[in-house]
Amino acid sequence: MQASIPAKQPIVRAIVRFQQSVWYPVVYALLCAISGLFGKQVYLPVALVASVLIIFSTLFADDLKVLLSPFFMSMFLIGIDFPEQMAAPRENPLGVFDPQAFRLIVVIGVIDLIFVCLRLCREGLFRELSRKPHFLYGILALNAAYLLAGLLSPKWTPTSLLSGVLFALGLTVCYAVFSHIIHHSRSPYAYACLCMALSALVVLAQTATVIYRLHAAGELVLFDPTEQQAAFNHYKIQLAWGYSTNIAGMMILGIPAAVYLAKNCRFSLLSYLLALALLLGAVATGTRTATLVGSAILLVCLALACIKGRNAKWMRYYTLITLLLATVAILYVDRYVVSFREQILPAVLNHLRLTDGALSGLSSRLSLWKNGIADFLESPVFGVGFADGGYTEELAYSNVVNDMYHNVVVQFLGAMGVVGALAFLWHLKDLVTALIRRPSIDRTVLLAIAISVLAASMADNFFFYFNFQIFYATSLALAERHLRDTPPRSTTSEEKS
Repeated sequence: MQASIPAKQPIVRAIVRFQQSVWYPVVYALLCAISGLFGKQVYLPVALVASVLIIFSTLFADDLKVLLSPFFMSMFLIGIDFPEQMAAPRENPLGVFDPQAFRLIVVIGVIDLIFVCLRLCREGLFRELSRKPHFLYGILALNAAYLLAGLLSPKWTPTSLLSGVLFALGLTVCYAVFSHIIHHSRSPYAYACLCMALSALVVLAQTATVIYRLHAAGELVLFDPTEQQAAFNHYKIQLAWGYSTNIAGMMILGIPAAVYLAKNCRFSLLSYLLALALLLGAVATGTRTATLVGSAILLVCLALACIKGRNAKWMRYYTLITLLLATVAILYVDRYVVSFREQILPAVLNHLRLTDGALSGLSSRLSLWKNGIADFLESPVFGVGFADGGYTEELAYSNVVNDMYHNVVVQFLGAMGVVGALAFLWHLKDLVTALIRRPSIDRTVLLAIAISVLAASMADNFFFYFNFQIFYATSLALAERHLRDTPPRSTTSEEKS
């Protein structure tokens, strides 16, 4: 069912056409990139403008994909009102916002969600689940594991049950909404990838601005006079919605989307450069996991894009030129500036905290994982629920996500036991099936977004973060739509007979 546009309303029709063009995500991204760097004097007016655009889309848009831009980017338009509160966010996570401004943002968000839900329900959101989507049963199995762990674990608490309910709702709602939008949109692949790539670009632009501000204030690099060593102060790289690990994680999710655009769309060079810039942005934050996962994902996606596709020839040229320029730059710097092996490489490893001294900090992660395995052995069927997480009492935070094991496999084992592990395996089976059934390079690149979330979650909790679940669910929905649009191989005359 399409929204009806009043006759003799040329302005309305013009806005509808604008929202369906590539310029709407670009303009929305620009607004969010600027707004998220300032306080309520800027982000409140931008939030009101964004709200008007969202409500307009729900009333008049005849293609649901125009709702993707607000879903991906609206979180990034909120800025910081009290920067001094960023030093101790654990005690008061909302202390960086003006209370009245934050309440107004919540009200605006609720109103927008009501209009979006009404539009989706009118379009048959609940009927959509009756077509048995490819990933539906695996996600329902995850929901059952969340709820059973929250209810039947030996360390049951109301908080644990509430956590299970919230985890179940997060991915389920995202999958239902984005699966419905993707399956009822015209040519959703490039538009959705554009929205995701622009979302990552917004994060990159905001991060670059924060790094410049820290450098201007002399707070970007810390110097230890006792060891005569400088260290990159990555803990200071913070935005209103997350820390450096979350920021870098969001940037690497845009890499497969940018490669898809470079492989299949016009202006492929811009998308190719964006993919490289997003990886460099993750490196700039000094985040180990995002850098390693982003590097692997970029290499795999570029290799796939060079095999086949509309711009495969150009992708080969871009990649060869990039490798050639990188090699020449390294050789030149090594010979005429400073030693690459003795100075630059150690500096990069130290920046990413991959030196022997910095890697000793991984012992905290290992202790969490050991605790998760011990919790699994203590309660192997339903796990210990979501009230433990492996942290000692003095290290545990009020936020349940920060009390987790920081490894998605250990999380399902320790918190949800065998039931959770089997549910997770079911979901992974659906993911692998979507990859190998009627295999396609495009579908593999689209699923690389979800694979990035899973890979980064081997040392963090991204799989359970709502903002990452938006990208994850969209990746699943795009792969599901692509699987539906890919015709089965035609059988030969002998097979038919």
